[in-house]
Amino acid sequence: MLMSLTHQILSRKTGRNVEPGEIVECNVDFLMMHDGSAFIALKNFGKIGKKVFDRNKIMIVFDHYCPSNSIENSNIHNQIRKFVKNQGIKYFFDCGSGICHQVFAETKPVKPYSVIVGGDSHTTTYGALGVFAVGMGATDITVTLATGKTWFMVPEAYRIVINGRMRKGVYAKDIILDIIKNLGVAGANNSAVEFEGSAVKKLSMDSRLTLCNMVTEAGAMNSIIGVDEKTEKHFGMKIKKIGSNHYGKVFEYESPDEPLVACPHSVGNVKPVREVEAEIDQVFIGSCTNGRYEDMRVAANILRNRKVRVRTIISPASRNIYLRCLKDGFIKIFMQSGAIVLPPSCGPCIGVHNGVLGKNEVCLSTGNRNFKGRMGSGKIYLCSPATAASSAVNGEITDPRRYL
Repeated sequence: MLMSLTHQILSRKTGRNVEPGEIVECNVDFLMMHDGSAFIALKNFGKIGKKVFDRNKIMIVFDHYCPSNSIENSNIHNQIRKFVKNQGIKYFFDCGSGICHQVFAETKPVKPYSVIVGGDSHTTTYGALGVFAVGMGATDITVTLATGKTWFMVPEAYRIVINGRMRKGVYAKDIILDIIKNLGVAGANNSAVEFEGSAVKKLSMDSRLTLCNMVTEAGAMNSIIGVDEKTEKHFGMKIKKIGSNHYGKVFEYESPDEPLVACPHSVGNVKPVREVEAEIDQVFIGSCTNGRYEDMRVAANILRNRKVRVRTIISPASRNIYLRCLKDGFIKIFMQSGAIVLPPSCGPCIGVHNGVLGKNEVCLSTGNRNFKGRMGSGKIYLCSPATAASSAVNGEITDPRRYL
């Protein structure tokens, strides 16, 4: 039977062929939660079971409220720590470890073709690793925590082919912004997005994680990139490749010609950077979308021997990335430029602390959402780390090719 990669994974887990639109139930291979979603799930866990389904298949990462910004959040952290200890959870990462999605990618607790459920909407990120990964709400997460099972409505598969060469100043963030602009913010609702094409093949694992992270902003249920040499390098092992050959819809795009920016208040409101004239009050370089080593390197190369002209906050996505940045001199470059370097965390992206905007302020962010009120009451523009760093130096939204 002709099937997409997503449908093949679900068929393997259910033991039969699946069809788009049908409801299936299956065992999950792994469950991920962060401090925000874990707290909500644990509230109701006691009503379902006394023991988790498998302590070796659960990851909890503190990243949203790190370091804790209130007594309330400190109490939440302590409740989760107690749960982790009592249940013997194998994969627990306290404050300072990093953002859950980056920590998962580095830890590699599962292999390609696994089924992952995460208590965060950007769990789609793991699709870059060749897995079926879906973000779910607290109720479903609670049930999975107790039973190891969940349900899915089998998604329709979309094949998105991205070809062409990466032009100067264009990065994975620009590619995914271009796709969201063309698809629309609901253009892939409840679908499985499978990326292919010559441009995708050339992308590093860091860039692939960026690509898969943001399909959520087009409404996708999951994203996935087929296993290739870069997947094998990431896992350090040979992996059997599975072909995919049947899709509900096929979209073909060329890598964009120039850097892009998503303007307030929609991720789909995308324009070329050169067309956007906007003064900014703050720049944020980080998040589960663009806080990886590759992103830090791009920013450091632009900020080297330059000073920022606006508040600039930089947050490496994990402790490992932070240490690499220290070793390679990036942290020194950031500090000498006048930027603020945060510990590995979500930072101001979720609008809780570490850089929340004041009234009528404008932020240029490498995050994934620019909804009204996301980081406070101000306006948010989204862009690549190159555009963010260049704009920090120039004091307004700036085409990065000027500094590359």
